[in-house]
Amino acid sequence: MNIIWQDSKTKKIYLNVLQKNFSVKSAIQLSIPINTKILAATNDEEDNIYAVVFIESRNNKDFITLCKLSNNGVLIAQKKHSSDPKDLNIYKIENYAGALVYNSGVLGFFMARTMNKSNDGLNHQGGIGVTFDANSLNIISNTGQTSGHSFDNYLTKNEAGDFIGIDLGDNYPRGINLHRMTRKSRESRLVYTFKTEHGETANGYGKIYPKYKEISTYSKSFYQWSNDNETYTELGGLVEVSDGYLIIFSGEHDEKGRSLNNKRIGDNLDSRNLGFVKVSKEFYDNKKCPFYSYNHIISKGINENGGFFSFGGDWTKQKNIGVNWLTDYKSREKENVRNIKIQKLPNENILILWLVTDGNYTSESTVTMLMSIDKNGKIIQSPILILDDIDLNRRDEIILIDNTIFSVQGKDNFLQINFLELE
Repeated sequence: MNIIWQDSKTKKIYLNVLQKNFSVKSAIQLSIPINTKILAATNDEEDNIYAVVFIESRNNKDFITLCKLSNNGVLIAQKKHSSDPKDLNIYKIENYAGALVYNSGVLGFFMARTMNKSNDGLNHQGGIGVTFDANSLNIISNTGQTSGHSFDNYLTKNEAGDFIGIDLGDNYPRGINLHRMTRKSRESRLVYTFKTEHGETANGYGKIYPKYKEISTYSKSFYQWSNDNETYTELGGLVEVSDGYLIIFSGEHDEKGRSLNNKRIGDNLDSRNLGFVKVSKEFYDNKKCPFYSYNHIISKGINENGGFFSFGGDWTKQKNIGVNWLTDYKSREKENVRNIKIQKLPNENILILWLVTDGNYTSESTVTMLMSIDKNGKIIQSPILILDDIDLNRRDEIILIDNTIFSVQGKDNFLQINFLELE
């Protein structure tokens, strides 16, 4: 088992090779260009390592470099990719998500970035899906924007040999978006969407809008426009089972399980709960699952219709189909699902770990929970508390080896490896 990590002080990037007992066999400094930040990494069947790194230049642009290294950390090849608008269109990378996956000589890559100035003079943000040739490191296909204002992503490969991923966007479209990416193309579907905060003044960026009577109260008025960058959602991940994909996430719902209730904003924020939808493996097929049909959702659960007024005041319809909630936390101040980790088990059941935190996400209030569900989302093991010293960070996945789950986290500039033996 290999772990790639970056020292937060020296910025050096290391490969730790673990033995079967999880002790460190060796620690190798990777021959990666200095002063770079690692965005994503993966390996192939020969244990060659691929890493996407970037460097902030003085002209305030971030430059992406794709590196290929041997299993002992020696640089085999590297390729710098243009940040120009016609290429990867990168103006800046902050703490945005990146995911890199190898599959049969091709690298699939998801990334969120701030883009170069568009015709309106603004630097917009969005996700992008790209495939690279694993030998030449050249771009095979830039499949374009995955969602506007993309705040998180998750990428894996399926049994058919495609890249399958999700990303979380606040617009274009607003929600969790599911993607199938092949060597040269990408198809996408919206699988879950959420509520929207609306303007509290009639004057919205120079235009006067009508009152949004349906959500206004005696003490507070809202108006028919919005510019809500919140998503009220956190990605868990995606699991392929024999008859579909389970998309697991946390979201906020009202007392009826509805996620599109625009009244539940501000002081009325709901607890964040664990949920899922199940999607057909043929979600991308326009004949079987036409784009606006929602035929791709195959789980039975909460169905609702809703919508929001856009930045320009247009009504945008929203719809959720087959949403299921696995927890029922009710106190926003005390209980919220964060940092979800998923692991498919040999019997197709799915293990889920997550943190329960207070509204301020303070470590003193955090505990770690575990549950398992079957391939249809039926609860097999109800949520139980596990050792509270097993922490879960935001990005890194848990891994199953034999009958042991382990997670890795950076702590005080050291690697901490946590273990959990399954019964």
